[in-house]
Amino acid sequence: MSNPVFDHEIYRIAHPVMQKLVKQAVKAREFQATFPNLYNELIRIRDV
Repeated sequence: MSNPVFDHEIYRIAHPVMQKLVKQAVKAREFQATFPNLYNELIRIRDV
């Protein structure tokens, strides 16, 4: 599969941001899978 080439300003700015957001989401899911009880407690504390 070839990688699409997007060459415009919005893509050059947004692409690194989207990569960072995806990496953060993956890390959050890994943490949730590894420590489900702690994750639920942190979510509960955040929502208080």
